[in-house]
Amino acid sequence: MRPVVAVTIAAAAGLAAAPSGAAADSVGTIVISRIGLRTPIYANVSRRSLARGPGHLPETGLPGGGRTIALAGHRTTHTHPFRWLNHLRRGDAIRIRTRRPGRDGRLLHEYLVTGIHVVRPWETWLIGDTGSEQLVLPACTPPGSAKYRLVVIARRLGGLA
Repeated sequence: MRPVVAVTIAAAAGLAAAPSGAAADSVGTIVISRIGLRTPIYANVSRRSLARGPGHLPETGLPGGGRTIALAGHRTTHTHPFRWLNHLRRGDAIRIRTRRPGRDGRLLHEYLVTGIHVVRPWETWLIGDTGSEQLVLPACTPPGSAKYRLVVIARRLGGLA
């Protein structure tokens, strides 16, 4: 059985805030079983938000919208939610649950990790739209340095009701 990454996003574009149990101003929760992560997701990537957990890049899409979705987080500073992101492997499942249906009418979306890249910070092509829905998880690398970005890419497997 593949490790599962579950992400709950109740982000912008009319999606409600996360239920109690998550930080009051979070937009959801990310759970990555392979690396033992369970933490709130915030609606943007401001310093304040990223100091508390991973954030949704607002210029990217939302689950079920047919666009690239990007969630960024730190590896060593603040709450370091993506510290062990490099332990994800091709074929790992990533699940995203939204509180309201995406444009596709679904609440649960599944992605499979297709690659892990290391790029320079200015190489933003990985978060660009590809014509199909994908999930991108960028974080600084190596740990303790902002010289490069570790970027996990996962393609949409199909929506789940």
